Amino acid sequence: MIGIRRHASLLLLFVAFTIVTTYPQVWSLARSVPYHTDPYFSMWRLGWVATHLHQPSRLFESNIFYPEHDTFAFSDAMLLPGAAVAPLSWAGVDIVLIYNLALLGSLALSGYAMARLAMALTGHAGASIVAGLIYAFAPWRFDHYVHLELQITFWIPLALLYLHRVIERGRAGDAVMFGLLTAAQALSSIYMALFLSLYCAIVAPLLWWIGHAHRSWATVRTTVFAALLAVTVSLPYGVIYVRASRQVGTRSMDDVRHYGATLDSYRSVPSWNRLYGSTLGASSRAELMLFPGVLAIALGTLGLVVGNGRARFAYLAGLLLTLEMTRGADGVLYPWLFEYVSVFRALRVPSRMGLFVNLSLSVLSAFGAAWLQARLRGRPSRLLATVLLPAILVIEYASAPPLDDAPPPTRVDRWLARQPSSVIVQLPLASTHNGGRSWDWLFMYQGLGHQQRMLNGMSGYVPASYHQMTGAMDAFPDERSMALLRDRGVDFVVLRGERYAANDWAALTAAVNAQPGLTLVARLPEHDYLQEVYRVER
Repeated sequence: MIGIRRHASLLLLFVAFTIVTTYPQVWSLARSVPYHTDPYFSMWRLGWVATHLHQPSRLFESNIFYPEHDTFAFSDAMLLPGAAVAPLSWAGVDIVLIYNLALLGSLALSGYAMARLAMALTGHAGASIVAGLIYAFAPWRFDHYVHLELQITFWIPLALLYLHRVIERGRAGDAVMFGLLTAAQALSSIYMALFLSLYCAIVAPLLWWIGHAHRSWATVRTTVFAALLAVTVSLPYGVIYVRASRQVGTRSMDDVRHYGATLDSYRSVPSWNRLYGSTLGASSRAELMLFPGVLAIALGTLGLVVGNGRARFAYLAGLLLTLEMTRGADGVLYPWLFEYVSVFRALRVPSRMGLFVNLSLSVLSAFGAAWLQARLRGRPSRLLATVLLPAILVIEYASAPPLDDAPPPTRVDRWLARQPSSVIVQLPLASTHNGGRSWDWLFMYQGLGHQQRMLNGMSGYVPASYHQMTGAMDAFPDERSMALLRDRGVDFVVLRGERYAANDWAALTAAVNAQPGLTLVARLPEHDYLQEVYRVER
């Protein structure tokens, strides 16, 4: 019971840190999400899992990019997080609140998990809190604040905790836990699971080598068993992605080249960082803001030089590995992996390995903080340091990402929910007339209540058929676009007047009403605009 209370207290502490560091987001959890298209995509994914969790055969046959198959696997499905929050959706909790609870909960759990790892390595409670704060709230987190799947990384420190136990004790139970936690990371974020596998491939042999007294081939066999278990549990999930990759292909080195970190990246933070944003916030592009903070660098250096425990050298190797990996196409290792390890050709952003830079630095900082506090004399001084170090980190990391109120479903979404299963396309699409701007992310999110099959779609990968469709629809409602609609079995064309300029709307509706292959079936006022639905005549 004491252990449970201690863990609960630690988790609540990181919940408090999350509220303070992301303030004032706590006041708008039920209505606002980070200002970007990706949160809407994440809400759609969470909602889709909740709706189809009881239908495994249909789970990956999502309603976008019709008539393609396995479309839910065109991006990270976040299957495990979706399943975890599904009961909230079934209970009627709004998806905006569910999304924000998942986002902020992932930050708090990441801090808690890292604190547990650091406590096991240093035996020092204050140092473990320092490590948890660096891992959970360093600027990398806020650079990726709109990417929910990249925040669900609390499995990683727990997996490493059990990796240490496997190497130290060689017990099969610890190996099973390591395998399950690694698989859980794969079911939460494939990106981070692949990076975790590479990280363990470097750190685990070094931990075994420096373990001296515990070095044995039995430990090696147990560690290999743990890795094989993780692969086995994740294998069915991976098969679906391999199948989907045959439809959409993989990344090119040119895709990767745009997201390699430079020295400038490691002195950049998002502009909404409260302390550094005005000075360091405009010096790099999105996904390339990797500055870990002054205190993390200082404590990490201190931990490396004077910390107690040989394990820190394994994490130094992990730090050097991940710094090199974030360089992407400009580095040495990433191009080699891209060429010879096929799964890396599915990854576009090598700088996302920056999470593991922070993880390594978190562990080293824990050694540094433990050494520092051990040198302080007197209980008041140690208590002051225990409070002061976390306070400095919170000041360094506090951020206020821009938020936006999520629009609710519209009248046409409610109308579609009352129709039998249909194939639809919603306009406007990305086209030469609107500068390539797409609203598909919004149509998907607002359509969670009807989930009609649609030609529209947004995902990590976009199939060629989607680009063919948008090209054919560019001059809608001409004969080419009508032929495509009939060929793909479209039942309804939905015109969203709120997304058109007045002149464009008038010209479009006049042309549509003159097209004999389209019949108006619904005209729905939405605030100051109209939404119209036309049936495609065969």
